[in-house]
Amino acid sequence: MPPREGHIPLELIEEIIDGLSAETSLRTVRRSVLSNIALVSRSCRYRVNTQRFSQINIGIHQMDMAQIQTLARILASDMWQKDDGPAQHVRSMTLVLGTTDNRNLLSDPFKSQLIASILDVIFRHGDGTSVHTDINYTLSINTAIYAYSDPQHDGPAYGLPFTILDPAVVGALYRLCRSSLLNTLSLQTIWDVPSSIVLTSALTRLLLHRVHFTPSGSSNVLPFRNLKHLRVEMSPSLLDGVLGSTGEFPFSLETVRFKVNYAGGYEILRRLSKSIVHLILAIVHHSASDSRQSGIDSSVIEYSGFLKLRVLEICLSDFFRPVFADEDAILNNPEQQPIFLRIFNLLPTNTPPILLININIELNYDHPVMSSHSGLDQLYHRMYHPSLIRLLEHCSDHSQITLDIDLDVVLDPDFASPIRHTLKSLAEEYEEYFRGLLSCLVRIEGLSVLVHVSILRMQ
Repeated sequence: MPPREGHIPLELIEEIIDGLSAETSLRTVRRSVLSNIALVSRSCRYRVNTQRFSQINIGIHQMDMAQIQTLARILASDMWQKDDGPAQHVRSMTLVLGTTDNRNLLSDPFKSQLIASILDVIFRHGDGTSVHTDINYTLSINTAIYAYSDPQHDGPAYGLPFTILDPAVVGALYRLCRSSLLNTLSLQTIWDVPSSIVLTSALTRLLLHRVHFTPSGSSNVLPFRNLKHLRVEMSPSLLDGVLGSTGEFPFSLETVRFKVNYAGGYEILRRLSKSIVHLILAIVHHSASDSRQSGIDSSVIEYSGFLKLRVLEICLSDFFRPVFADEDAILNNPEQQPIFLRIFNLLPTNTPPILLININIELNYDHPVMSSHSGLDQLYHRMYHPSLIRLLEHCSDHSQITLDIDLDVVLDPDFASPIRHTLKSLAEEYEEYFRGLLSCLVRIEGLSVLVHVSILRMQ
């Protein structure tokens, strides 16, 4: 006789289900496996449902009416026992505007009304009473990635206007954004967002990427009263569109992530400097346009105003393709500014108690790999700068420093055949070799150096 469920600790069952849900390598079979586990018992079904129904994505212009109707019917069905229905487990909702070609988008009021009802079912009862009182929700509104380029611009056209939403959906969003349950709001590549949509005192996390706000008049709501985490990327209108010329960020704000960019927006950092404890500066250097930020230094940030700053975190991501060239050719290339130099240009004279430097490099091989350290020497010279040790020693006088380097090595399968390794053993060999290149840093007191290598095959 198989053991009864009571003989297995509930914590172990939940850990197994959570681990299976998070295992990306089982993506193709995960759904059927979880469905089978849900049949074992009620407690298994409840835990499985918290995983498979925790997030819902709705493509407002991508999904057809039949798909929206099916989703609405499932969420509103009375066939579920109390706390077992999918709507009870949703914690995150993502609305995606547009399609891969946004030149001929059509409005559908009937579909929009259904989407509005789905939002109400998930986040509220029909009478406006909250479904839950002890949990928090995340709402994301994004624009689909385009597959065409706008001839009026250099490259793809980014974003869609908020006004593309029908009134029924806008009304549901306003009701949700006024809810005390909404904890996180994420907006990406959207124009002309009315500032009133974010003026809610319940938000603790606000994430903005390429968002343009329009002022919507005066409001009696104190903006962001409980905000603790703010991420701002290419969204300078947050100041004029939402806070205005006199508004201030709240003292509750602790962590800010800001993308260093040529478009400016640094006034945001100056306005929030009074309260921030943890500042994250993100540097992305994947395109020619981003190279214009290489001349940006700490003078644009004005660290003197950061009176409570305890943690400074600089996150740099870059793309590197090894070439058949000698080291002098790499070092003498004026367009190849050393990675460490770009980071240290952003540091204040006196660094805060904790300094975190996170570097993620995609090392892309599209030519034959002849040895375990092929390309790593070039990458080292791409990163290194002669003044590096002196700069780190100076910083370690004021700060505990952690240097965390992640290398994603992408191999072209057409050229990777000479390597007689498993991907795991190759990653270990790359890690050991690159740590050796950085051995000069290990002896610096107050500095921790972490290196992690992942080996991927080019798709």
